[in-house]
Amino acid sequence: MAILSNKPHSFMQVIVDKFFSSWHFEVVLGARETCPKKPDPAAVREIATIFELRMEDILYIGDSDTDMQTARNAGLLPAGVLWGFRTEKELRDNGAWQIVAESAELLKFF
Repeated sequence: MAILSNKPHSFMQVIVDKFFSSWHFEVVLGARETCPKKPDPAAVREIATIFELRMEDILYIGDSDTDMQTARNAGLLPAGVLWGFRTEKELRDNGAWQIVAESAELLKFF
C-alpha cells in the first residue's frame, strides 16, 4: 500500500507515523518540489515503478475530485470513498469507477 498526498512530504511522514503506525505503507509521498502535484500522474507513475506494477493493475482509493482525476489521468482504477471531502455525485462526475461507503467494502477488491 502507498499514500500519495498534495500535503507537504515532511508533514505526511509525521501524520503517517502518528495516526497510521499500525499499518504498513511501502511508500508515503507528499508534495515535493521535484514532482508536480495531483492530478498530474507523475507521482503515481513513480509509485507504480517502485512496486513494479502496470498502471491498470492499481486500485487508487481517494476521497476527492482531485483523487479521481489523478487516477484517471494515470490509467488506474479509481474508487471513491464517501467518508472524505466530497459527495458521491462529485466523485462519480470526476471518474470514480466504484463508490465505497464503508472501509470494509474495500476488501472486495483484494
